Amino acid sequence: MYNIGHSGGTRGILEIANRLEQRGHDVTLTVPLPAERDYGVKWSSKVKVIRPPCGRYIEGSLTLDYLVRGCFAFARRLGYRRAFEADLVKRLSEMVPNCDVNVATLAPTAFAIHRSGKGKPFYYVQGYEPWSSEDPYVSKIAEEALLLPMSLIAVSRWVQGILREKCGKESYLSLPGVNHEVFHPDGDMAPRSSRKRIMCIGRTLKWKGFSDIVSAMNLVFKKIPNVELTVVTPDRISLEGTEFPYQIIQSPNDETLASYYRSCDVFVSASHFESFSSPPIEAMASGRPVVTTSGGPEEYAVNELNSLVIPPKNPAVLADAVVRLLNDPNLSKRLSEEGVATAGKFTWDKSATRFEEIFRNALN
Repeated sequence: MYNIGHSGGTRGILEIANRLEQRGHDVTLTVPLPAERDYGVKWSSKVKVIRPPCGRYIEGSLTLDYLVRGCFAFARRLGYRRAFEADLVKRLSEMVPNCDVNVATLAPTAFAIHRSGKGKPFYYVQGYEPWSSEDPYVSKIAEEALLLPMSLIAVSRWVQGILREKCGKESYLSLPGVNHEVFHPDGDMAPRSSRKRIMCIGRTLKWKGFSDIVSAMNLVFKKIPNVELTVVTPDRISLEGTEFPYQIIQSPNDETLASYYRSCDVFVSASHFESFSSPPIEAMASGRPVVTTSGGPEEYAVNELNSLVIPPKNPAVLADAVVRLLNDPNLSKRLSEEGVATAGKFTWDKSATRFEEIFRNALN
């Protein structure tokens, strides 16, 4: 994997890896970036992690854009002398240990696994990466990675459909889970004011739709002044010039995150597209009503049954959905109860079992 930073994708990888380790498998994570690039995030990892013996790395994004923008300075810090060798893939491929199964989790790691020639190659596709960057060159790298001769494991049926349409490739399906020991309706609630709390996960990536949430909250505030927005984020974000009160919670641990889920009146997600999207189902598991956009979360989110599912890129519709839930306690209660029942069907043990099945079939 590329790094062990704060993201839903990282959570999913570690949840599955930890469970496979507990079942007696020897699991190793190969990571080209040092621990300082995890921004202090402490995940519960029970598996061995291999990192390069390097010093400080350049600052920059941890997306594929980082690979392109920072390659020359990064190469110097890795000890390469020629710019042409500014290749994370080469170093990462050399780090890969001998193994039976080798799983890529991001485009650069897919190239590294392919070139290492070690183990049965798989690509755990947690989203359609070509859409995740605004740089056409970087998007092209991601497209090429998906065409490498390796088996694909899709995180949702939505991703399976995109892979079939864009790459002409079939894939295995392994749905993510929810840590129900942490995310559940009963437990501590984060401190709050008397205002109605709307909660979201705020990211700087444009396609995550955070600007749509801000625009929607301005509309909600005009209709229901007694509201506030709680933004949980691993990024450095600011909300200047907004009309509504807000607070920013920076990179909380899972227990604190769960307490904020339980304390909110409505959880909202406004991504323009997603592969699965863990925050809405974690909020469901925590017993809170959810508004989410379509394009990925339909794996578990059913409009009017356990959530309100709306089209993306439409702040006015998002605002109407939030106002509707705040003004209709019966609807909010019904969606919350159905959400808990739905989330209960998704567990990381099921995900780990599915990975075992896929690997055993491939090796046999």
